[in-house]
Amino acid sequence: MKNLLSLAALGATLLVASAFTTVHRSAPGGIADSTAVEPADSTVGIISYFCKHDTVVYQVYENQWKITGGDSLLFVDAALRAMIAVTDSTAEGYEMEYRILETQTGEVAEETPAVKAMNVISRLIGEKLQGLSVRFTLNPYGQVTGFLNEAEVKNLALTTLDEVKDEILKLPEIQAAKEAGINIDEVLKSMGEEQIVAEYLNEVARFFAYHGAEYYIGEQKWYQNPEPGKLACDNYLNISYDPEDGEYGLKVIVDNYIPAETLVKQGQQLFTTLIGDSIAGVIADEMYNKMQQDMVLSDRQQVNYWSNGWPYELLFQKETRYLDRSKLTQTYIVWERYSFQNY
Repeated sequence: MKNLLSLAALGATLLVASAFTTVHRSAPGGIADSTAVEPADSTVGIISYFCKHDTVVYQVYENQWKITGGDSLLFVDAALRAMIAVTDSTAEGYEMEYRILETQTGEVAEETPAVKAMNVISRLIGEKLQGLSVRFTLNPYGQVTGFLNEAEVKNLALTTLDEVKDEILKLPEIQAAKEAGINIDEVLKSMGEEQIVAEYLNEVARFFAYHGAEYYIGEQKWYQNPEPGKLACDNYLNISYDPEDGEYGLKVIVDNYIPAETLVKQGQQLFTTLIGDSIAGVIADEMYNKMQQDMVLSDRQQVNYWSNGWPYELLFQKETRYLDRSKLTQTYIVWERYSFQNY
């Protein structure tokens, strides 16, 4: 029972990531290693043609919704402005900097004490980390090859957590969560420096997640049968190219299916893990043994690029869906301003 829950819930992200690796590195008809292939008219290569001092400022929007039928409840609303700049350019690749310029949080619908606590903690930590700088390297194709100041970022995150802990414990939202039985110490541990560092490094890496690959232009769809350790999934890949300005785009959608029989065995525990208490609680336990539909774990990624390989619009979306109920997490990134070719 526990192993099934681990496969379907805790391993869901890894399973989707595995499917993405298949899609964007070796999809049917795709070219796995762009370094060994000359681009053809029917293909597009995602390659960095950056210059020293190139700079792009992005707006990053993070949102989460719970959806029931046609009604949606927004319970995470955050945004930040970030700058990515080329600090050095050589034949071996690029040295880069990612810097957080500003963080913001918006108003969300009334939610549980636990959600309120998480939101207020995230807001305080985000405010303290404004100005955070992550230095990293790319190879000539634009693939991330390393982080230069990971230890420095970790130390900053640890110091920040120490600084805000006393402030956090005094907040009315935290007091309300404690009165509702929420273990705030556990919440803070779950948002420790390791997680903070991992989130920011992952944030940096996904700007360049598809660099170094080459794809056939057009649309592809295929179904993957379930295998040990992998769920059945539908895959969609669409590569577009504009010959007038050289801009191109990539869209990937992977829908993984958790079989109805797994839902029957796991019942409310699985729904609580994947979708949340507020949705799982409305389904009576005796209804689980009547489930006939698979649960869908949907992962969508869409990136549009300028002709020089800089991404200018990115969408990352994960959705857990069962019948008319779902939980959706979305990151939308769009350029605000840029400066190129400042030799």
